[in-house]
Amino acid sequence: MYVQLNEGIAVDVKPLPKKQKAKESRYNIYLKFSIYQNGILQLSPVISTGLTVEVKEWDKDKMKGNSDKAKLINERLNKYMGLSIKSLEYMALNDSINITCNRIAKEVHTTIRPKITGKAPRGLKGDFQIKAQEYTLNNVLQLYFKKEDAPCEKRQTIYVRAIELLHEYFNNETPLINNISSSDLENFKNWYQRKYSKSIKQNTSTTYFAMIAAVFLFAYKKLKIIKPHPLPENFRGSFVDGKRSILSNNDVKQIISLNDETLSVTDRRAKYCMILQLLTGIGYGDLKTLSRSNRRYDTDLQKWIITKNRNKTGVEFSIRQTDMCNYVYDTLREISGGEETEFSLPSIDYMLRRYKEVAQKAGVKVKVTTYTMRHSFAQDFMNNGGMLEELQKMLGHSKITTTQTYGKISAVRIDAAMTRLEQKSERHQYQNIATITNNNKPIINYEKTNSNI
Repeated sequence: MYVQLNEGIAVDVKPLPKKQKAKESRYNIYLKFSIYQNGILQLSPVISTGLTVEVKEWDKDKMKGNSDKAKLINERLNKYMGLSIKSLEYMALNDSINITCNRIAKEVHTTIRPKITGKAPRGLKGDFQIKAQEYTLNNVLQLYFKKEDAPCEKRQTIYVRAIELLHEYFNNETPLINNISSSDLENFKNWYQRKYSKSIKQNTSTTYFAMIAAVFLFAYKKLKIIKPHPLPENFRGSFVDGKRSILSNNDVKQIISLNDETLSVTDRRAKYCMILQLLTGIGYGDLKTLSRSNRRYDTDLQKWIITKNRNKTGVEFSIRQTDMCNYVYDTLREISGGEETEFSLPSIDYMLRRYKEVAQKAGVKVKVTTYTMRHSFAQDFMNNGGMLEELQKMLGHSKITTTQTYGKISAVRIDAAMTRLEQKSERHQYQNIATITNNNKPIINYEKTNSNI
């Protein structure tokens, strides 16, 4: 991308691949800013994008092919280059006369680099934090979207709506986030509930409050630009349990039985992601960011264990893998193995479309989301005699009240409980050989049917 900043100075922004020192078969991708004055190259500052690709997958200025990974990498590069050009144009718009090559190079490192990486420039952490204290809600929200475990694009739109509601409370102004107090947030919540409680469902409201809380916690914990902790007690509120889509055993069998040879690579990958979620209950975001260090072999149990802190809550969860899990895990790694993470998986939005396509091909009628797999695992675990405390540890819930939604007694659980009772209780092992008396009252004689009892 090329931009002319004034009559004499122009900048050309392009991706720059550099081989990794530790592994020469891979490129680290940088952005190179070629700064020209009167057509002569003066400076070439370079910043990292954090992206990596195989050398054989790179072609000139982009990743080759139409794979999911190629689309994501190229889309992100275009986004970073577009953001860079906009920053330079904004600088030129405000002061085109005083633009110099050195000033542009400084702008690249002190403004553009933090926007792409979310990190302070080297040696300027203190200045960066002072500058961050001037950030409005919108600026902090944009930084939140650039963090490593940022929400997907579809979810980002809900975050934007949540912050818009906060703006509405402040008469559509954009206040500095460090000027918003705990009492401001408490008053905002009361205002919102008076105005919107009848028109918006409780779970939607709770989602908005949780997202606002996440942005403030990001400013408090990561950016460290607000003190003290700004959130009032119970600001987020609680969710009302709704009807969740659950896959039956037959649905799961139909998905497992899909012939891999009839599926595209993307659908085959989605199939094994679905099965792994069904067998472990792991959330898609955690599956996407799973690293090799999160999986270890327990020599006492002689089983593989997955242990990780949830992206959503930071709470640790632990899953002991069954033989079936191991097979699916290894198969998925063969299909979609990653370098920095265990699996190289696309965004949740893209994978959701693939999940629906796989479910349709399997003849599954239930509306499928990535959460459907997690809920189906939890229901299956409880139907087969699981305990809530165990499920809480496996799902990584911070509160047992969140897990208790799966503790409702289903017909399957009642039947399973009665079957166990029938097998273990002595009184259920007798056989009725009753006779009827003259006054029509039953006299029942019992005889043990199992001499081992």
